[in-house]
Amino acid sequence: MPMRGSKLPSSSQLLALARSKGYGGMKKPAPYRRKGYYKKKKYPARFNASKRIYNLNYRVAKAMNKMSENKLLQTQPFDGSAPVAIRSGEKSYYWGGVIQSIPSSWDTNLNNLAGIVMTQGLSAQQRIGNYVFYKKTHIVFQIDMLASSDFDAATQFRFIVAKSRQLALPAGLTDTPQTSLFLNNIGGATGHAVTAVTAMDLMNQPLNKRDWVVYKDFKFTLSPNEAAGGGFNFKYPSRKDIPCDLKYYCKTRIHPTTNTPEDLDAHYIIYIYSSSIGKNRSSSHFQVSTRGTTSYSDN
Repeated sequence: MPMRGSKLPSSSQLLALARSKGYGGMKKPAPYRRKGYYKKKKYPARFNASKRIYNLNYRVAKAMNKMSENKLLQTQPFDGSAPVAIRSGEKSYYWGGVIQSIPSSWDTNLNNLAGIVMTQGLSAQQRIGNYVFYKKTHIVFQIDMLASSDFDAATQFRFIVAKSRQLALPAGLTDTPQTSLFLNNIGGATGHAVTAVTAMDLMNQPLNKRDWVVYKDFKFTLSPNEAAGGGFNFKYPSRKDIPCDLKYYCKTRIHPTTNTPEDLDAHYIIYIYSSSIGKNRSSSHFQVSTRGTTSYSDN
């Protein structure tokens, strides 16, 4: 107890004394100390600089939405686009798309989803000046099963969205997803265009995260949309809609002649692989449709 007439220490003095003795304050309750209690923020596929810069740009863009025009650029729409075989004579099929353009040496069967290139002008789909702040591309993929007289098994799909790890591809060098998106059993790069790769590999092998940053990777199952013979399976749906937000949140200079970003790699790739379940049948009986927009501001 303090002596009579002595002054009691203030709360700040008590706190300083506790810290000097090694007591930092009360511990958090047990639930807050549990591993994984705090959820980590899910970042987009790749950053131009750092997570700190990305978060700052995201907050600035959110605040600027109240004061500036939010322009929209349409992606290339597809209606009932058919898949292709992984290689000639194979029963596993795939559908692929890429944002902006198809780089040299990439899979020639990829569909160009565009959504990045814009001309200079005053309309809502054009830019003023040579600098643009890209926000994100929101795009929906619709997968529909088709009826077939020789196909009555369900189909398993693997949906992948990825992006090259290189911020800017050096001249003469490019990652080729058709030969490097997956890893084989000894850790080497492989892909659907590599000889001896099968549907089993495409459905189960890990992705090559050394060369690609993975944004989405999941599997689902669909059934034919109507009975065309015995053994029809009604357990699974015949349609699936997959929305994707492909984020940028980056200011970039647009080349005045080609109208493409000079210091932003917007080439998100999307692959939809298919494999027939339980039977050695073709998995080509599906089609893909897309709708999407890219949001940006130029003021």
